[in-house]
Amino acid sequence: MKSSLKLTFDNGQTALATQVDQQAELPNALEEIGLGGSRPVLVIVGGASNISEADFLRIQRLFVEVLAPIAETLGAYVVDGGTDVGIMRMMGAARTQIGAKFALV
Repeated sequence: MKSSLKLTFDNGQTALATQVDQQAELPNALEEIGLGGSRPVLVIVGGASNISEADFLRIQRLFVEVLAPIAETLGAYVVDGGTDVGIMRMMGAARTQIGAKFALV
């Protein structure tokens, strides 16, 4: 396993990354970047390119008022596609807006 790497984004958010060469290294690699142990997991997938502005705002409200607070309260790992568009952007924005610290993978 290679050592972990800390990434800093333009908005000041940071992320830890690591690379494993073999599946057997995965538990230790996850522990090294703070993702060890057993926790609830929320998986967010889907696009938002064809929704209306009104629907987008309603969905964003769901993320800010419901999904992100639940993830924060439960200490959940939130797994998404890792892009800065659509549903994934909504979750990242909601996490930032409420000042949450849950792991966004």
